Amino acid sequence: MLQRPTYNTIDIAKMVAALFVVAIHAQPFSGITEVLVINWLARLAVPFFFVASAFFFFRKSIERQDWRHYVRRLGILYLFWFVIELPITLLHAFVEPETSFPVNLLRFVRGFFFGSTFSGSWFLMALMECVPLIFFLSKRFSTRSLFLAGLVPYGVVVLGTYYRDFLPTAWQQAAETLGHIEISFLSAFVFCVVGKYIAENEQRLRQWTSAGWFCVGSLVLSAAEVLIVNKLHAPMTNDFYFMLVPTVFMLFVVLLQHETLSTAIDYRHWRTASTVFYFSHFIFVFIFIIVNKHLLPIHPWVKFGSVLALCLLTSEWMMRMSGRKGWQWLRYGI
Repeated sequence: MLQRPTYNTIDIAKMVAALFVVAIHAQPFSGITEVLVINWLARLAVPFFFVASAFFFFRKSIERQDWRHYVRRLGILYLFWFVIELPITLLHAFVEPETSFPVNLLRFVRGFFFGSTFSGSWFLMALMECVPLIFFLSKRFSTRSLFLAGLVPYGVVVLGTYYRDFLPTAWQQAAETLGHIEISFLSAFVFCVVGKYIAENEQRLRQWTSAGWFCVGSLVLSAAEVLIVNKLHAPMTNDFYFMLVPTVFMLFVVLLQHETLSTAIDYRHWRTASTVFYFSHFIFVFIFIIVNKHLLPIHPWVKFGSVLALCLLTSEWMMRMSGRKGWQWLRYGI
């Protein structure tokens, strides 16, 4: 009898990815270390989350009610953290900008559907848009066709953000007009299709003997892309570059091939903690930015370590309290 896969390595990788996301915003690194750790490795994190989310959704038999339940669950998670981060969100959206209230409101509404309202929210909105879209398109188009179609908006995003300085001036201005298209479903679609493809071909991919070598090759080529672009002085503050797609794909396949069954680790606990880390760290980073700006300077590594500690305490507190009477509502945020 075939042993049922556990996906424990995916849970571990999700926690590691969450730590990388914290590092992106806490900014403990500098120089060439920042290029390698943040601009290269850490940028794998969010695409990995998209692939993992789509993989676990599409690996089962999907009916119409399934995607509705999925979107509803993500919507509740979105609403939970929207309320938690509301004061910071209102500050960034309506107080700090020097533009008029109607303009700020329009940007806020646009960000809800095609960007971000509270920090990190675009990830949830992109999933809520991509998963149903892929579900319905799959009724008429193959997964490979959807993948090729998804490469088009992804290429536009990468050229308009990561490679913007290499474009003609007119194209740069056009990209500027489009706004932050990198934090939208345009970037997420291709990674969600990758997750669907892996789900449909899981058994075959688990037996792919050359996957490890292809993964190493993808990592090397992605590092080369990041280093070359950095050497040419293009902006390095954007999330997506071309080699992210094959690299995340190969990394996910290799993780599928390597199960870990240690009884010393509560993998489900890590999976839940990664969600809390992802959303709560924005709050703590914001607090330390205020402290650093108005009260006393804080060393970047002290800030990073403190944010991690606070995220850990928050996740442990939420998971323990969510099982107690009167605190069950905390489950909506984990």
